Amino acid sequence: MKAPKDSNSNVAHASSVNHNNVAHASSVNHNNVAHASSVPSPVNDTQDACTTFFDPHAPIQSSKRNLPHWYQDGAAYFATFRLADSIPQSKLKQWHTEREEWKTANPEPFSDDQLREYAERFPDRFQKWLDAGRGACVLENPECGRIVAGAMRFFDGQRYHLDAWVVMPNHVHVIFQTMPPYTPKEILHSWKSYSANKINELLEQSGTLWQKESYDHIIRSPAQLYHYRHYIAQNPTKAGITVDHINVTHVKCPSGASSASPK
Repeated sequence: MKAPKDSNSNVAHASSVNHNNVAHASSVNHNNVAHASSVPSPVNDTQDACTTFFDPHAPIQSSKRNLPHWYQDGAAYFATFRLADSIPQSKLKQWHTEREEWKTANPEPFSDDQLREYAERFPDRFQKWLDAGRGACVLENPECGRIVAGAMRFFDGQRYHLDAWVVMPNHVHVIFQTMPPYTPKEILHSWKSYSANKINELLEQSGTLWQKESYDHIIRSPAQLYHYRHYIAQNPTKAGITVDHINVTHVKCPSGASSASPK
């Protein structure tokens, strides 16, 4: 089977990875995926897919472009990937500048207060900008959302375990656990590459659909997993919208965990 071709070189290189591995991770049967993408995705309870968290004693790989990325075999991740026009470049430039200034003024190790301040000023503010619904918001189109949902579900149980996820108008949140040898880079690249081609084809357009770099966070504990599941479940309500494509995982809150903020 051949990997789907990208409609734009920027989409093709959404993450810097070994091209042979990406071709393997992205290889699909077009007819089968088209069929998978046509299946409705209602709100469901699912089994507890994520059971392996960050292990500080196990080998870890890291990389950095604009955002830091930590990778560990078989770990669970919370990831966000967004449309290229979802946040104005002026806001992004301001955000990156402020973040670098904050990091210079606050060297590691961080205190709990510093971590809370960082979360409020950077990740939380970024998510609020996304929820403002800027850009063309093509994922509001049910067919576009169905393509993304189908791409994520297609290799579930074969290359990763899919947990909670939601397709918002201009971005996607997803929790998944990797299955070696597949990495988060390869998995996210496969979803974005395939869906970009299909959505551009559907809308009779060309060019970059997704922002090159995705946000991924290695999940460190059951409490963090609960936090991100809760966040995904509440995201449409907090943004004041309803969505067609969402999968919610209902699992009892771990003792001492809070949905307000991950530890």
